[in-house]
Amino acid sequence: MLLGVLRMAPYAVAALRTPPGWEFSGNLTVSPDYMQYRTWARQTQVEGPIVSDRFTAEPTSRFLPVPLYWGIGALAGVTGLTPEWVYAWLGVPLTIAMVLLLYVVIRRFLRDPVAVRWVFWATVLGGGLGALLLLVEETPLRTIHPLYKLFVEPIESPALVIPFERYRGNYVVQALLDTHFLAFWVAATAAMLALVEATLAPARRRLLVMGALFAGATILHVYEGVTLLAITAGVVAVCLRRGLPRRDAAALLATATASVAVVLVGMLLLQRGSGYPTPEWRGLMVAPAILLLAYPVAWLLLAVGGIRFWQEATREGALLVGWVVGCLALVLAGPFFPYPDRGTMTLQIPLMIIAGLIYFRTRSQVRPRDAMLLVLLSAPTLVHRAFNIAGERFDPASAHIWLGPAHRHVLDTLLARATRDDLLVADEVSLRWLGPEYVGRHYAGHFFLTIRYPEKRAALERFLAATDAEAQRAFLAESGATLLFVPAGHDPSRVAALPGVRPLVAESVGTLFAVDTLAIQRPVESSDAG
Repeated sequence: MLLGVLRMAPYAVAALRTPPGWEFSGNLTVSPDYMQYRTWARQTQVEGPIVSDRFTAEPTSRFLPVPLYWGIGALAGVTGLTPEWVYAWLGVPLTIAMVLLLYVVIRRFLRDPVAVRWVFWATVLGGGLGALLLLVEETPLRTIHPLYKLFVEPIESPALVIPFERYRGNYVVQALLDTHFLAFWVAATAAMLALVEATLAPARRRLLVMGALFAGATILHVYEGVTLLAITAGVVAVCLRRGLPRRDAAALLATATASVAVVLVGMLLLQRGSGYPTPEWRGLMVAPAILLLAYPVAWLLLAVGGIRFWQEATREGALLVGWVVGCLALVLAGPFFPYPDRGTMTLQIPLMIIAGLIYFRTRSQVRPRDAMLLVLLSAPTLVHRAFNIAGERFDPASAHIWLGPAHRHVLDTLLARATRDDLLVADEVSLRWLGPEYVGRHYAGHFFLTIRYPEKRAALERFLAATDAEAQRAFLAESGATLLFVPAGHDPSRVAALPGVRPLVAESVGTLFAVDTLAIQRPVESSDAG
């Protein structure tokens, strides 16, 4: 319960730092994914749990199952709260559920109360050493040339080697502060608990529960199903070496495969008839060095006692090893697997349990020096996050968090004018605050859901930078835009002179235009274009 309350601290800090005349949106994150989530929650209030793709100009039918945001939208309608605040408060019961599930899983493998307590808190609050890279990057230490070359340049290079602390859900402690990933962690951990029970004490009813939870996790996010399948394969492969009957192994694989496949086939059929092509986006590879930094406590104890652990492992120990193997198979599968960091889902749990089993095999208490080493190796992630929260200051440019009177005027004008048939052309930064409440379609709304996103984003950037009126007109005509937002820093007067383009509202943050799709087809006279 305390953790559930503490996870609301960042929202309280942002609300308290909102100056008079401004409003806190209820959103804390700059990621375009959050704009997507906020949009989905409102979209489900109209379309239901399966939504169309409003982030691309091309029309699509409903094909995206978003049950989490359907629930958020429904709760928002019942309570009168905004979807953003429902999203935030939903994290409290999910935190409680996650903590309870984690405790049950750890208790399944560790019987000693002291061991359970240490492994539990190390898993809930622990992270890795990737935060030290960010410490160098975000402080004056980056000006020291050797430190910059060794630690900063790799994580700022085009290759984008990303420490786990820059993800939102690779650790339990990160997920506790992120409702989206927390829901996935709860679903995946519940599914893994069912797999554990079905493996260690096979029974038909346990297989049915496992299949239902695997299917539910896949509906929440398609890649969770892939992760669970990989883990099941790893568990079966390793447990066969510890006496798992082949019949039980086949039942586990069949249950996992069937439950995930049914959902995947249904999703593929929906997508196939939707008009949305197979996405080209791929996640970033996870570098082995980053993986080593991510779980230093587990790797250290495995280096010391891993061989003996495997030699003495019962089927329970083999299951944990298979769990780790399944996760790592996906994490290290890039570039062949399009979303390798999804393999980190639940990976921390078996690693920390194995570490606990190794450590407490010969000890009944934690020595003070070992406790200090545990803190040094696993606390940087939490400390870095806490300092970021404490250091959050009001920034008028962070419109995704705080809306000023000018933002609100533009947004209210947009909402009063827009219909579901409209197409909005706006830059990525502006969409973070314009997009969530807007009901129409986007020209280039999201890197994953916009068809030909890189091409469209480049065209939009050329449009905003153009000085040729005919080039700007041609872009608007080709895009099919009915609404256009030109942000501050770009000259709106040339756009206003285009045929069929009419300003709706001009504010310090930018100008919103209506575009007549017929009038914009007329070429600009050469004298005007010059």
